[in-house]
Amino acid sequence: MESGELRVLYLSNGKLFLASSDSTKPEEIESTFALEANKRERESYERQSWKQDGGGGGPFGGAVWGSNSPAPTGQAVRMMSVTGGGGSAVLYSLLSGPVGGLFQYDLLENQEKRLLHRTDFMATSLSRNSATNQIACSLLSAGDHTAGIAIQEPKQTRFVTVTEGDTMDQAPCWHPEQSQVLVYQSAGIGRDADGNFGGLGPYSLEQIDLESRTVTTILEDEASDFLSPKYDHSGTLYYIRRPYELLRDNNYGPIAILKDILLFPFRLLRTFFGFFNFMSMIFAGKPLTSRNKNTADGIDATRMMLWGRMIEVGNQRANGSKSEDGIVPENWQLMRHNSTSEDEVIASAVVSFDLADDDTVIYSDGATIFHRDAAGKTSTISCMGIIEQVCAFRVGEPAQ
Repeated sequence: MESGELRVLYLSNGKLFLASSDSTKPEEIESTFALEANKRERESYERQSWKQDGGGGGPFGGAVWGSNSPAPTGQAVRMMSVTGGGGSAVLYSLLSGPVGGLFQYDLLENQEKRLLHRTDFMATSLSRNSATNQIACSLLSAGDHTAGIAIQEPKQTRFVTVTEGDTMDQAPCWHPEQSQVLVYQSAGIGRDADGNFGGLGPYSLEQIDLESRTVTTILEDEASDFLSPKYDHSGTLYYIRRPYELLRDNNYGPIAILKDILLFPFRLLRTFFGFFNFMSMIFAGKPLTSRNKNTADGIDATRMMLWGRMIEVGNQRANGSKSEDGIVPENWQLMRHNSTSEDEVIASAVVSFDLADDDTVIYSDGATIFHRDAAGKTSTISCMGIIEQVCAFRVGEPAQ
C-alpha cells in the first residue's frame, strides 16, 4: 500500500473492507480479536452440537437445547463504526454480545491494538479530532434505548457523555476551525404512558460547544430528518436529508380495539421474539430463526436498520432507488448547506458519505461507492456487499 493514496474504508455485513479507486478487489481488514472470538464461538458450538440432535426429552424436546437454532455464522463479532486514526491507523468499534471494544489497526504495519474493551460499551459513529486527538462517538444505552454523544480524551480510556436527555444523539463530527465544537444529529424519543419506547421524532442537527456546554440548533424541520453531518475544511456543512416518517394508525375504532384485545397474547409473544431476535442480530450478528431464505452469512439480506428506519433492501432495489442495486429512494439526498441561499443537492439515494482531505466527496447508495471530485465528476469505486458506512482515508506514515 502506497503512502498518500486515497482509499475508502467501508462496512458491509458487520465487516470492514478497504477499497481503492482502481478496479482491484476490496480487501477485508480482519481484526485479530474478532478472529479469536469467532473461533471460540465455533469451538463452543461444536462442543455443544450433540444437543442439536433433539436430545433431552420432555415436552419441549430438543427445542430446550436450541435444536432449531442455526449453526454459528462464524461472525460472533461485528464492526460497528470506523474512522481514520491518524497516519496509517484506522479506528473501529466492535461488538461481541454485551461486550464492546475500541481498536486501532495500522494498515502499513498490519498490527491491531486494543484501546478499550468492556461490557455495555456500544459505540457507533466514531469521529477523531485531528487537532487534539480526542475521539467522539455515540454511546447506546440498552436500558432506556437512548444514545448520547461521548468524548474520550487523549491517553484516557473511559468515554464521558456530554449530551443527555431522552434522545438519540448520533453521528458527531468535529468542527475544522473550532476544536471544541461538535455537530451531531438528534431525535427525541416518544414514549407511552408506561414509559415504553414509542418511536422517534424528526432528526435535527445540533451543535455543542464543549467548553461552555451550550447547544445550538443548526437545522430542524418537522417534515425532514437531517442526518450524518460533516464539515469540509472551510467549515461548509454537508448532511443527508430524507423525509420524516411517523407511523400512526388514524383508523383505530371499536372493532380495531376488540381485535387488539383478542390478538394481544399472540402479539405479546411476537413482540418478545422480535425484541430478542433484534438483540441477537445486533450483538451476535445472526437471527434466532432457523430459516435461511434470502440470507447471507446468517443475516437477513432483505432488511437493514438505517438511523431508526428499517429498510427493506429487496423492495428498494426494485422500486424507487437511484440505481438498480441501490437500497434507498432518491429522496435520501446528500446536501451542502448554504447560509445565504438554498441548500444544494449534491447526490440522491445516499446511505452514507464522507469528505476526503481534499474535500472531494465519497458516498454510497448502499450497493455502489462513488467518488465526486472537485469539478463535480463522479466515478465508481469497486466494492461488494450491502454498504453500511463509508470513510475516506488517506494513507500516511505509520501510527506511533
